[in-house]
Amino acid sequence: MDWKHEYKNKLVSIEEAAGKIESGDRCWISAGSSAPAQLIDAICTSCYYSKIRCNVYCYRIWYCKFI
Repeated sequence: MDWKHEYKNKLVSIEEAAGKIESGDRCWISAGSSAPAQLIDAICTSCYYSKIRCNVYCYRIWYCKFI
């Protein structure tokens, strides 16, 4: 199996990636994580609507509409 096929099998949407974090989980996003702003927003939205403990420590914290 080549790497392109393997990559396509692992590729998910931002909403699906953020949905992998379950209620009661802890999430830490640091400034050095290079996480896409859309992913940070999706995780922050999940934190707002569930019991995810989320510490968002990054230079793009203004991007999260719920913090």
